[in-house]
Amino acid sequence: AHGKVRVAFPKIVAEPSREAEVIGVSVAVTVEEGPAYKLGAVRFTGAAARQAKELEDLVKWRKDETVNFDEIKTGLDRIVKRYKGTGYLHATARAERTYDDKEHTVDLAVNVDAGALFNYGKLEIRGLDVLSEPAIRKMWGEREGKPFDAASPDAFLKQVKDQGIFDNLGET
Repeated sequence: AHGKVRVAFPKIVAEPSREAEVIGVSVAVTVEEGPAYKLGAVRFTGAAARQAKELEDLVKWRKDETVNFDEIKTGLDRIVKRYKGTGYLHATARAERTYDDKEHTVDLAVNVDAGALFNYGKLEIRGLDVLSEPAIRKMWGEREGKPFDAASPDAFLKQVKDQGIFDNLGET
């Protein structure tokens, strides 16, 4: 989180505690933090190359600032979520790091493997009465053949529950 990508622990010393009533060891660790590295160039490869500008806005990484790999991970998760929302349920994203020890920068090559595209199939509704079934079908809308949004089923069930269409609707 602080850009200390070359941190080292050159000396670790453990010795018995000097206090008579303490059974244990005292550990001294020498830490050499090294310089803070900044985020350098970011380039998108694979499926992401066609959407580089959109993905740059999505990840919200700040170039020329101290690199924070927690933020890098969060950005990669946003990319995967975006792809899953457009039908690519098995999408993965990873960032290959290249370190420049002279300039103290880290360049990233972000590769997205979109995987196969999944589309909505036919909606089948079973067990509802003749009044409830059309209401649910209308709420679901026309989705057949369109890219599947991985968050859609849970959002749909929440909408059904929030509207109170069914009495005693439990977990689904």
